[in-house]
Amino acid sequence: MRESRHADVLITVVDDDPSVRQGLERLIRSFGWKAETFASAQEFLASPRADAPGCLVLDLQLPGLTGLELQKRMAEAGLETPIVFLTGHGDIPASVQAMKAGAIQFLTKPVDDDKLFKAIEEAIERDRRNRQQHPNLRGSGAVIAIVDDDLSVREGLSRLLRSVGLRVETFASAQEFLARPRSEAPSCVVLDLQLPGLSGLDLQKRMAEVELAIPIVFLTGHADIPASVQAVKAGAVEFLTKPFDEERILKAIQEAIGRDRRIRQQQADLREMQNRISERDRYAQMTVAESEKFADE
Repeated sequence: MRESRHADVLITVVDDDPSVRQGLERLIRSFGWKAETFASAQEFLASPRADAPGCLVLDLQLPGLTGLELQKRMAEAGLETPIVFLTGHGDIPASVQAMKAGAIQFLTKPVDDDKLFKAIEEAIERDRRNRQQHPNLRGSGAVIAIVDDDLSVREGLSRLLRSVGLRVETFASAQEFLARPRSEAPSCVVLDLQLPGLSGLDLQKRMAEVELAIPIVFLTGHADIPASVQAVKAGAVEFLTKPFDEERILKAIQEAIGRDRRIRQQQADLREMQNRISERDRYAQMTVAESEKFADE
């Protein structure tokens, strides 16, 4: 039995088998970690989020939401806790899907204690690295929209952005992006150049026409000088080519988020000024009696 050097971490177990939960909890505590257990994905999602570094040890077959569905739900919600799958019902397609979506390890029951220990140690280290990297992005609360017709690009970029605490929405076309509800505008659009239907440059133009002031970072595998000049002249934050460098794309997105904040502040200041002017004009048009009553209020 090995003893962990990380006594401050919290390991969460989600498994519908009480005996498995109890056994894993004892084992995890024997490694020197704190542990908490849940019988379902819904129970885990409803629990308060701990601030301690750690990981999630997750069963595949669960009542209600499956382990893979929980993994997807966590990614959509921006929950970055690294996942170690531990299941008695594993198969190749499930393991491939789990690993492609960012799982640390996919282990089968009964599990070797040392293998589980190593997988959890790896997950803890990733969690610590994630917490230390890009603190400005992590605490921004920003939503990033990815518009790209290549599924592998959307998935890979989504994993990168979620790993630094950003929320992500993905779209396969410009039309799909334009049709999204406007309840919460993204802080940045990462946009491909060549898309089915409207191109990236067409979408940039359309957004300007409808006054959708969201900063754009172009990311394309089909770049040329005229396109890059047109994009930047029209206000793009950056024009990058695929395959992308992770640090460059994160730096560009951070710049876009900063620009978005300035735009939102300018819009708020403008609304406040307009309200003051309207209030002043309304006051100027009041009768003497009305103005005295207004002043008393």
